[in-house]
Amino acid sequence: MKDLKLIHEGEITESLPNCMLRVRLDNEDVIMGYASGRILLRCFIQIFGGEGGSIVK
Repeated sequence: MKDLKLIHEGEITESLPNCMLRVRLDNEDVIMGYASGRILLRCFIQIFGGEGGSIVK
């Protein structure tokens, strides 16, 4: 049976070292997250506070 994935929308409130992020979710919870994926391996990217994104758990 496939796992059920939870998806939340959030806004980055703070960008921390090592691609760590502090994110405020749409239900007002604040979590720590990290950026992952191929884009981190190939390009230098900057993530700023105030940007939105999706969180998959």
